[in-house]
Amino acid sequence: MKRVKEFFIKQRLKKIRAKKVEKSKKSMEHWNSIHILAISYTELLAAESVLKSEWGQNISIKGMHYDESSESEETFSYKDFSLFGQPNQKLQLFLQEKTDLLLIPSTDFNPFTELILARKQPVYTVGFYRKELSQYFDLMLQKEKESLESSIKHLLKYLKKIK
Repeated sequence: MKRVKEFFIKQRLKKIRAKKVEKSKKSMEHWNSIHILAISYTELLAAESVLKSEWGQNISIKGMHYDESSESEETFSYKDFSLFGQPNQKLQLFLQEKTDLLLIPSTDFNPFTELILARKQPVYTVGFYRKELSQYFDLMLQKEKESLESSIKHLLKYLKKIK
């Protein structure tokens, strides 16, 4: 069943990749929401930790990560998509929630995560370099060999400089 869902999601992604999306550019001083889309719980925790240290409690931080064995509200998997690649209600709510920044701390992607990235429409999307996903990002940096936390701090440092 997972392979069939992957097939239909890859077909949807081909259509999405062909479209150009115009984004509004909101100033960082007016941000009030950051979302994280991670491939693992460890990456999600690391990103939340860095964001809280950078922005404090003044901003709402919400994250989701991929996990096939959990049914938690902050997880998703292939089970959360219909046979033809439509996200279920939990994912629809996440996709429809307005956010100012979408942080992607992952460099490994599966079609399910990529579909969420493609359909989510934040003001800015930042993450680590991966050529085939570059059209979705406003800022990408090469992931350093240091810790994930350090790499995320560098990413946010450059985001603040250019915004």
